[in-house]
Amino acid sequence: MHMDTADEFGQLAGAINQMASKLDEYENSNVAQLMFEKKRAEAVINSLDDASIGVDKHGMVLFANQKALQLLGLEAVETVGQATSTLAQRNDLLKFMLENPSGTSPFKIVMDNRENYFLLDSYKIQVDEEPGIVFVLKNITTFLEKDVAKTNFLATISHELKTPISGIKLGLQLLENPKTGSLNPDQMQLLQDIKYDSDRLLRITSELLNMTQLETGKIDIKLEAIDPAELVGTALQALFPQTQEKKLLVKTQFAPKVPKVWCDPEKTIWVLINLLSNAIRHASEGDHLTVSIESQDQRVLFSIQDQGPGIAPEYQEKIFEKYVKAPGSKSTGTGLGLAISRDFVEAMGGKIGVNSQLGQGATFFFDLPQFQQ
Repeated sequence: MHMDTADEFGQLAGAINQMASKLDEYENSNVAQLMFEKKRAEAVINSLDDASIGVDKHGMVLFANQKALQLLGLEAVETVGQATSTLAQRNDLLKFMLENPSGTSPFKIVMDNRENYFLLDSYKIQVDEEPGIVFVLKNITTFLEKDVAKTNFLATISHELKTPISGIKLGLQLLENPKTGSLNPDQMQLLQDIKYDSDRLLRITSELLNMTQLETGKIDIKLEAIDPAELVGTALQALFPQTQEKKLLVKTQFAPKVPKVWCDPEKTIWVLINLLSNAIRHASEGDHLTVSIESQDQRVLFSIQDQGPGIAPEYQEKIFEKYVKAPGSKSTGTGLGLAISRDFVEAMGGKIGVNSQLGQGATFFFDLPQFQQ
């Protein structure tokens, strides 16, 4: 406003001009700041190692970094600000992400004539107090390749080691035979130590071989209907010398009229022997072990209760993972036994778990389907 008078109108015009100047300065400074923050946010998003896409509560794309756009095969101008429902109609990957926001299984995407494997995860966000979601595609191709190489290596080593270990055991049996000559007490003790170590090596290689078979999906499950009491009896008979050595009292509690179980007998006995071996190892001389069988909701439940030191709550899930042993465990094995047991049980359609309190023993249990006639 151009008014050069010195009266009140001139003063009003000067105040209005000053206010307009301040407003213009304020607006320009905020726009510059907003543009700077926008570019900085875009730089951060594009620097992320994982493909990331942000969507608001209305299903509009807030952002998508370059890796996400590359996987989707889209450009930023045709993605950001667009409705995901519209984009999903012509983009299978985006449609899959919307239908499976938190997938647990890797899926394959072919890029540059090479198979790549991704895991999809999602995180809730707040945008102006309104809930949104960020989809993250994690490329796990390198990890899967390393895992396959590890599995193949373990399978080869385990298979090759079993032959010489079996040869060592055969030689030990010949040395124990009186026909090959007598041994003095020191030699007998040395022979027993070698036998113990060879048995441990054979057990470790067998567990590794079982694990690699499970990981490669080559494990052979042969299901059939069988009396659960027969399975428990076979497992207890195999471990009779160990229970006698520790003078353990083994009690069986079989519910009446338990139906036959639909399982692989060999794998089920393996699981029972593994759980019983762990219970025996952690038991003190003269302790009680209780093996129970009962029927629950079309399932047959096996449980083994011991009087050992128990397992802390934070480790009751972890001990079923590979190479994990609870602190204070007396086990000298690989930490694979429970992991293999879990995979065997789940492959037969069952579940495995443990109930325990420190100082009050533990009860390991697993269930399997009943045989349906």
